[in-house]
Amino acid sequence: MLAATLFLIGRWMPFRSVDFHLFMQPRVWLLGILVLLATILRLTNKKRYVWGNAIRGEALLISCTGAFLFYAFTSMFWSPDINEAMPKAFDILIIFLTLICFRSIQLALGRTAFSGAFWRGIMLVAAFLALLTLVSGIFTDASRTNILGGGPNIFGRIMGLLCIASLYYALRKYRRATVLFVIGALLIIISGSRGALLAAIVGCVTFLLVSRSRLHSVFLIVLFSVSLIGIALFYTPLGSRALETFQQRVLMLTFEKQYDAGRIGLYDMAIEVGMESPIFGTGLAAFPVYTGRNYPHNVFLEIFAEGGILGLLLFLAMLGAAFRMFWKNRSKLNPASIAAFVLILVASQFSGDLYDSRGIILLSILAIDSKPERKGKAIVRSIEEC
Repeated sequence: MLAATLFLIGRWMPFRSVDFHLFMQPRVWLLGILVLLATILRLTNKKRYVWGNAIRGEALLISCTGAFLFYAFTSMFWSPDINEAMPKAFDILIIFLTLICFRSIQLALGRTAFSGAFWRGIMLVAAFLALLTLVSGIFTDASRTNILGGGPNIFGRIMGLLCIASLYYALRKYRRATVLFVIGALLIIISGSRGALLAAIVGCVTFLLVSRSRLHSVFLIVLFSVSLIGIALFYTPLGSRALETFQQRVLMLTFEKQYDAGRIGLYDMAIEVGMESPIFGTGLAAFPVYTGRNYPHNVFLEIFAEGGILGLLLFLAMLGAAFRMFWKNRSKLNPASIAAFVLILVASQFSGDLYDSRGIILLSILAIDSKPERKGKAIVRSIEEC
């Protein structure tokens, strides 16, 4: 639950009126508790593991990830404004420490146990945020839906994770989780984030492709979900708002007016900033210093602008190592983690910065389970469900 909450809440602060301070963010408190628990687990665990030996390709992934994070952190030393770079360097440090915690807990408890508990936490926390949105009535006004100060794009991304977690457990034994999938899907549309909607669709399709569930179970869950969404769209206030938002944001703005929310301009700015120092980049947080905008809404262009070709190559090497590990261990893939990895990778092309895209780094660690489920066990489980 702690790991899932830390993963979802981002930089949210409970007191928006006070001056900005890093240590007033709940993510710092959660990370401190998680570090303590991970340390206790490692010290009290009698077994000793060697990092990366159990899974083929994992050692390479960990090495590439460490190299990229180290380079991104050190790029603050040639930043045009060290004060602007410090909060972003702090974000990178939090990603690194979270990765260490996830890996330590995984080694202590086992891959399957930790990933299963993590996705239960994701479903519960994201469902709570969805319920909070519905109760507060945020979606009833004219503004785009968001929560915890993260903006509609991040809210849509969280609801996409709710959809994946709901599918994950609906295809196991919690069929009622399908209701959460329907609510999450409607709230993604209401958020008005076209990038989050596209990412959620790609993520859910990826989940269905890599899931080892029986075909008839997948068909029934999909049919039931589509039926519920159809009923909700035409017979509930939530569905009516979703249908209205879809017509306005997707059909009208995207297809009729071809509105890109200024993304092309931001991409051009990022390329111009990166070309100032194309090899090593212009330094951490250089994009907001030179342009006055927070980030270019594309993680690849952000890395190129601030870390240059070298930083981009290290990031691509990390992605290549991750996909190589996925392929070599394709019989042990955790479908929820793989689908969420793809969702965040797609969403990071349209919104957010490097910290908002931390799932690309963190979820690769959770993507492999200890062992695939035996065919006989799967048959027995299917009979029990029937």
